[in-house]
Amino acid sequence: MATHFIVLAATTLLLLLSHSPTPTTGDTSTGIDSEAVLDIEGNPLEANSEYYILPVVPGFTGGLILEPLRCPRYVIASPSYSGLGSPVKFIPVGTPDDDRLGQIHLSSNVIIDSGFSPICRNRLVWSVSSYLPLRLLLIVADGASYTPPALFKINKALHVRFAKKIGSVAYTASN
Repeated sequence: MATHFIVLAATTLLLLLSHSPTPTTGDTSTGIDSEAVLDIEGNPLEANSEYYILPVVPGFTGGLILEPLRCPRYVIASPSYSGLGSPVKFIPVGTPDDDRLGQIHLSSNVIIDSGFSPICRNRLVWSVSSYLPLRLLLIVADGASYTPPALFKINKALHVRFAKKIGSVAYTASN
């Protein structure tokens, strides 16, 4: 039961990325867009660079990790402190300006890539998958698909200061 709780808590499609506040105006001298997503040090997220996602969930002190013993690999939150978790890369999709600047922007489509898995023998690109016995949507890392279930958007979180939410492009709260 504890394993299922960990998986379910980490895959509600509202994973939160810890960051610094977004500036209210653009700073053209540094090339930082006012809508750029910032890391915890206040720097814009750079496309294809490694980052750690820290869930803002009570009781979880570790980062996000991949379930180690199966393919596809479920994205789960560590219930105890185990470091920062597994690194991921944010890859912008369909927005030439983001590719040119190399930054990730709010509400732009991104692919989240956890790298190559020798166990699964493929790239671990995040996507949304349904788990029918419990009628849930889960986040899995399996294969290099660039279809809508593998596209995510980073948006402002309304109720948590200094946080962003990552939501699926293919599945919304109404699905």
